[in-house]
Amino acid sequence: MKKAPPELALLKDIQRHKGLSPFHISLYTAILSLWQEQQYNTPFRVTRSRLMATSGIRSPATYHKCLKELISLEYIIYEPSFDKHIASLVTLVTDKAGM
Repeated sequence: MKKAPPELALLKDIQRHKGLSPFHISLYTAILSLWQEQQYNTPFRVTRSRLMATSGIRSPATYHKCLKELISLEYIIYEPSFDKHIASLVTLVTDKAGM
């Protein structure tokens, strides 16, 4: 039997959370996509523009609100770079999904 990819367990966990909107799930899915692109390295680099484009979120206010809530709910650990030439770091909290 083939083992499910690691991002599948994380996605299922966040979909079960009752207080999250489709924007949260879309942003989290975009984060998972970038994690996969970077061969599951931890932490991995992300940019706001890439996450917004991948998630389909157009409003910076919505993006920041959802990002802050994913951080406060401990789905991700976010380390901003504060340098427009260096992407920020994200670590997925995998123990929430039992990984």
